[in-house]
Amino acid sequence: MRRPFTLVIAFFLLTARSFSQDKVRAALDTLQQFYPQEKIYFLYNKQEYIAGESIWFSGFVFSGYDVSNISTNLFVELYDSDKKLLARKQLPLFNGQAAGEIPLPAKLEEGVYFIHAYTQWMLNFPQSEYVHQFLIYNPKSSKKLQQRDLPWKAEAFVEGGNLINGLSTKVAVRFSSTSSLPTHWSGYITETRGSEKLASFQNLDPNIGIVPFTPVADHQYQLTVEDDQGRKQQLNLPKTIADGVQLKVDNLFDSIIYTITFKNVSSSGFRLIGTMNNEMIYEAVIKKSVTVLKKSIPTSALDNGILRLSLFDANDKPVAERLCFVKPTALEIKTPAFSTTQFNASARSLNKLEFLSDTTENPYSIVVMDASVNDPMEKENFPSALWFSSDIVSQVESPAQYFTDTGAAKANALDAVLITERLKNFSWNEILEGTYPLPKYMPDNYISYKGTVFHNKKLVPNEDVNLIFVFPDSSSHFMQARTDSLGSFFLHNLFFYDTAKVFYQLNSKKNFAKDINIQFETLNKPSMLLKDFPPIAFDLVPRQSTDSLPEVVNRSLLVMTTQLEMDNKYKVMKEVIVKTKKIKSPKEKLNDELSSPTFNSFNETIFDFVNEDQHAAGYMNILQWLEGRVAGLRIDYKDGAYVPVIRGTQVNIYVDEMQVDPQFIEGYSVNEIAMVKVIKGFFVGGFGGGGGGAIAIYTKKAGMRSANGNPSLNNNRLTGYEKPKYYPSINYSDNFYREIKTDTRDVLFWNPFTVSANEKMKVPIQFYNNDLAKKFRLIIIGITPGGEPVYYNAIVK
Repeated sequence: MRRPFTLVIAFFLLTARSFSQDKVRAALDTLQQFYPQEKIYFLYNKQEYIAGESIWFSGFVFSGYDVSNISTNLFVELYDSDKKLLARKQLPLFNGQAAGEIPLPAKLEEGVYFIHAYTQWMLNFPQSEYVHQFLIYNPKSSKKLQQRDLPWKAEAFVEGGNLINGLSTKVAVRFSSTSSLPTHWSGYITETRGSEKLASFQNLDPNIGIVPFTPVADHQYQLTVEDDQGRKQQLNLPKTIADGVQLKVDNLFDSIIYTITFKNVSSSGFRLIGTMNNEMIYEAVIKKSVTVLKKSIPTSALDNGILRLSLFDANDKPVAERLCFVKPTALEIKTPAFSTTQFNASARSLNKLEFLSDTTENPYSIVVMDASVNDPMEKENFPSALWFSSDIVSQVESPAQYFTDTGAAKANALDAVLITERLKNFSWNEILEGTYPLPKYMPDNYISYKGTVFHNKKLVPNEDVNLIFVFPDSSSHFMQARTDSLGSFFLHNLFFYDTAKVFYQLNSKKNFAKDINIQFETLNKPSMLLKDFPPIAFDLVPRQSTDSLPEVVNRSLLVMTTQLEMDNKYKVMKEVIVKTKKIKSPKEKLNDELSSPTFNSFNETIFDFVNEDQHAAGYMNILQWLEGRVAGLRIDYKDGAYVPVIRGTQVNIYVDEMQVDPQFIEGYSVNEIAMVKVIKGFFVGGFGGGGGGAIAIYTKKAGMRSANGNPSLNNNRLTGYEKPKYYPSINYSDNFYREIKTDTRDVLFWNPFTVSANEKMKVPIQFYNNDLAKKFRLIIIGITPGGEPVYYNAIVK
């Protein structure tokens, strides 16, 4: 993303200043350097769910308007309306993006539920944590959801903060409610004890209305608002003051014009500061008394986003503030360029399209939906969350409206809303006084553990520890750590799925391996939700036998039933296939499971450690055990390590078909070995590494149990990331799927990590239609390498 320019204006060309500008700059620099903040946007596959479905989501973490490089983990939690935790996920972030799935139990009661998401660093800034409310239906629940018709609340905000005698200003009226806002409402201003309408207005949209007004000193005013149902509310406006400073803004296409009016106030020593994302991008210094100052801020070099204009007096005290959006009618969004489109609305037809990408690394989140269902971005979309709603304090109804089909009317409404808003990121009064958050949580480094080493229950300080990690895919990794004065060491930036087994020994006390124990403690610690949920606009009322189900529920129930039938048929089919296969010995099955074709040879000897007890538990080195068991194999001791020699030639050692140095085998746990293969002569996997043979060692996969005795090294299990699942898709070119009776899927394609397929930088999308869709909604979200948001949401046919 472009870095914003900084424009400094010193009016009247005077060099002396009556204040120190370093205080404001220093506060902003401290905020940027030590307290950067993050925010989250989620794309969901649906707006509403039924019990038994899964919530699929793609999450983006930003710092300001750029992808965050602060955090590497995203915690996602599911709560019910009583704040009971139902599920928790820890997901890795790649370039600020994560994706996952939360299965909903079939017995989950119908009700309102919440997604709570955060990074570990965000826990220092609770106002930035992500909370999303959604509905879960369950036709089997005894109670059903029923929306309340709750009253709305109106508030009045004066542009710049004060009503000043004789100065025309704008009064913004903001509506809010737990339930839906009235579509049409109006209002007028009168004196508190009068009935004459001094100014009248109609709302711009359900959120906001605005009325120009010129107050007079010693008069008290009130504002009356009324919706189209005749419901009224009266508000007292602030007291009109005789003296003060007024800040007004006019937001044009290519510039922001601000007007500062001083009423009976010396203007010497004032300055206006403009900030975006906690960075100063504009400064206007007022060194000589003026009555009215009107200037323009060019916006051509600025990115979209909220500009915060703050007026300070000579004592660096903020006296007026105004938020405005940069270029609201010229959103800088990159849209995909499609190179191929093949759409067919026939039932179960194949559809294809491709678009050009700027990167082979940054993934796109892509959804294709039946266009007859609700747009999941109707209320909140990618631009509105990135540039607006995630940064302001209060909730806005349907913020996406200001960033969809933009024009002058929506730009004016957005500008009026910003008169009523404050930013979450910081308070001038606090940071100028040196009051910053006290960080209790540090940014994380993927999976992290603390290990504390004991020898016969006594701490082991200042010692080297050998660690051998064995992962579920049978891969392994050797690592060495050193304990500190308290006997502890730290592991950071681990990345693995499921669980990993870690074997350990002290480097200097290998003979005492059985007396060594390590206590591991995860450093990735989630936090329970402390903030309150937004108010709920639904009641649970008794379900009647005559109640009809919403169409979204009926469609989803049919999809779930079909999916369950197909899953059961698939299991039966797999069982039949297994039963008709040729029966192989356990050793042959193990060899097929572990070794690839390139590591197969007619001249190989296999040792099965899973199904047969090889009596190897007492050996610290598997090569020593092999000696004498294979004709032509000799084990020599060379340069401090055992090396295998076959027919006079030293051969390579492979662990899970990855070549390793002979030193790697030293201390390797025999108990974690599933199979050893000795290959004599040429084999394909040895091409380029010597064709004279090899020793291939295969480690156990998850669930494999050894026929050997006790392991030679003590070990622990460490928990990694949950293995990602793939969104269920249908391929009607496969006869298996043609048995589906009715296809009512809402989502036809879902992939939160879609990347270009080749060096031509083309991103392919392929899906099969359901039985009903005549048009498709295509949603594409991403970030270019340069930081530009990629967003496309349109109906295609």
